[in-house]
Amino acid sequence: MTADQIVDFCFQKETSSIKWLDHEAIRKSELRPQELHLQLKKGNLSVLRRHPNQDELRNNFLISLLKDLGTKGTGLSELNFEFIFNSSDGIDFFEEGVPRLGFTRRVNHPNLLLPNPYIGQVDSMTKSISDIDSDFSSKKDSAIFVGSYSGGHLPKDNQRFLFCINNKDSELGTFKISNFCVEKELLSEFEWKKIKSDYIPYTEQLEHKYIFNINGNTNCWDRLLWAMNSNSLCLFLRPKREDMCWHYHYLKAFGGFVYVDETDWEGAVSFFNKNPNIADKLSKFQQQQTSEIVKTTSSLDYFAKVIKFYNDLYNKCH
Repeated sequence: MTADQIVDFCFQKETSSIKWLDHEAIRKSELRPQELHLQLKKGNLSVLRRHPNQDELRNNFLISLLKDLGTKGTGLSELNFEFIFNSSDGIDFFEEGVPRLGFTRRVNHPNLLLPNPYIGQVDSMTKSISDIDSDFSSKKDSAIFVGSYSGGHLPKDNQRFLFCINNKDSELGTFKISNFCVEKELLSEFEWKKIKSDYIPYTEQLEHKYIFNINGNTNCWDRLLWAMNSNSLCLFLRPKREDMCWHYHYLKAFGGFVYVDETDWEGAVSFFNKNPNIADKLSKFQQQQTSEIVKTTSSLDYFAKVIKFYNDLYNKCH
């Protein structure tokens, strides 16, 4: 599929369930943490209401997206609507007539997905990978995951932490937590120092044949795409809860994800080590599936379609 077709497929899937907007409900809706009630009118973006808890970096990212559309002649001056923007890691509710615009959402909550703040970083990383990445056959016959402690405050609820702890002695992989943003008292019954690690750059992770993607608070906004776009094979530890990013529509429908579970991942890696041609083909297929998605232009094209859709629906629903 071309980039335009991929963007259009994701756009159609994302917007098909949203049939109407309720102006009055938007204005009266209770704001959750990290939510802004915004108005776009004649090219000007203004804040009508705000929750006290805000992530200004992510708010500024939304502003930069809108400015980028304006510089591309998308016709911001013709847009006139109010909306609620949620900049949190994942929108876990849905209010009828008031779909939130945000970066990730629960699969069964039809809010509207926007490109996430890592689109520029992913684009630059994947461009550099082609210059430094080695062939699949020359990589180490092992898996790696390095990420922060996110995805649940309590250790027993944290999939990343538990997976790393339970596989700390595995001969088939290196699994580490690079940032323990949790009270150490909660970790006292675990040998957590054995999985403590400094940040390991993606250039070093690419030395392994298998790069794990393990969701945290929500989707991994950058790891999944750069890992899938490398010569390594990205293994997606099946998440406990299904969250969505905008490009998941395409990857779910046309393939790309290679899921493994906590109990069978070693069997999968052992099989791939015995059948490297299969793993290499899967890796190349992942590259093919993500080659257009990782481009910043694809995210911006998708964003433009979503904003126009919302504007048209808002002005139709008086």
